[in-house]
Amino acid sequence: MPPGLALLLGAPRRHPLLRALVVAWLMVCLLFLAVDFGLGLLVRYVYFAAPLVCLACGALLARLQRRYAGRIVALALVLLIAWSGTALWAAGVLERVKPSALPLTH
Repeated sequence: MPPGLALLLGAPRRHPLLRALVVAWLMVCLLFLAVDFGLGLLVRYVYFAAPLVCLACGALLARLQRRYAGRIVALALVLLIAWSGTALWAAGVLERVKPSALPLTH
């Protein structure tokens, strides 16, 4: 199990419904994944999973920030994501490069 997801599932003291919400969210993602693989329908289950992945990454980064080395790792990850978004924006605005929409479909 990914560490961030384990942090979300293992923290029932913060909110009593957190574990139930995360498990239900995972079940919906797995259901749409099964529909995609089983029936061949183009279901974009990644869109359902993306917010949960972001929450799990946030929980992991919050845990990492408690130590000095973790702060450096968390800062490096945030800077990498900011640099990637800025590079994509600059390529689109300055060089008129359109990002492919193919990864959004499969």
